[in-house]
Amino acid sequence: MNLRGGGAPQKYPLNGKKIKAFTLAEVLITLGIIGIVAAMTMPVLIGKYQKHVAINRVKKAYSELSQAFQRAQADYGDPKDWVYEFSSNDAENNKMFIETYILPYMKGLQFCGIGDEAKEKCGNSAGVSASSYFLENGTTISFAAYSRNDVAVMTVDINGKTQPNRLGRDRFNFVFKYGQNSLRPYGYQENLSRDEIINGYVYNDLETKPTLACKHNAATNPYHSCTFLLFYDGWEMKPDYPW
Repeated sequence: MNLRGGGAPQKYPLNGKKIKAFTLAEVLITLGIIGIVAAMTMPVLIGKYQKHVAINRVKKAYSELSQAFQRAQADYGDPKDWVYEFSSNDAENNKMFIETYILPYMKGLQFCGIGDEAKEKCGNSAGVSASSYFLENGTTISFAAYSRNDVAVMTVDINGKTQPNRLGRDRFNFVFKYGQNSLRPYGYQENLSRDEIINGYVYNDLETKPTLACKHNAATNPYHSCTFLLFYDGWEMKPDYPW
C-alpha cells in the first residue's frame, strides 16, 4: 500500500520486480502472424476434410450396393437368368428392374425421378432412362440397366445438386456385369498398372472402346477411371489424385 497517499498503489510480484506486459503493437503483430498461418493452413485442412467425407460416402454406397446385389443373387439366382430385356430409353422397365433386384435390399432409398427430371430434382442421372434415389445422408444413386451391354451402371453422387458434379470429385461410377456377378468401379480391368489408370487405357468392355483416364487433360473421357483409381489405391486419395 502507498502510505504517502495519492494515486492507486503500485503492484509488484513477490520478488519485488515490475511485471513487463506486451505492448499493443506486439499483440497486433502476433495476431497478424496467427491469421497468416491460419489462412495458409485452413484450405489444406478443408481439402482433407472434403476428401475424407467423399471417401467415406462413396465407400458406404459401394458397400451397400455390393451387398444388395449379393442378396439379390441369393434370392433370384445367377444374374444371367434375371429379367432385364431393357433398352437405354426404356425407363419403366429399367425402374422395374431396380425395384425388383436392388431396392428391396437397400434401406433408406427414396425415389427422386427418372432421367432429366431426376437431374433437376437431385442433380444426378446416369441417362435418359435412369432411375435416381436419395440416401439419408444426402448421397444420390442413379441406376441404369442395359441389356445390350449386359451391365447395370450406377452413378453415386455424394452431394446431390451441390457443385462441382464432376466425376472423381463428387460423382463416382460403378458397373455390375452379369457375367462377372460382382460390382466393380467403372472401367475396371485386370492387370492394369496404376500409371495406365491415371494416364489412359483402352476400355475393352464397350464396343466403341473409348480411352479412359483419371486426369483433367485426357484426350477422351477424362476422370472416367478415377473411381477405379480410388478402388485400386484401397479407397485412399493419394497426392496425385486429381482433386
